[in-house]
Amino acid sequence: MSSGAILTDFPAHGDTILTGKQYSGKDGLSDLVSNICIDNNKDLYCITPPAGIKKFNRVKNVFETYLPEGLTKYSM
Repeated sequence: MSSGAILTDFPAHGDTILTGKQYSGKDGLSDLVSNICIDNNKDLYCITPPAGIKKFNRVKNVFETYLPEGLTKYSM
């Protein structure tokens, strides 16, 4: 399935509606997401073959390529 990822907000106690947004290629994320991780700072990362690691930028509301120092860039 290639639909990107859906980022949802955790509902407050008593809420009955879950809100969120679907992100895909047009939002800087690949349409194919193979893994998702949240770090201790609550930053969201997605593993997206063949695009690599994408980090969610909350301010811009998009996913950006994340390439930490020492990690080689994957290419096909």
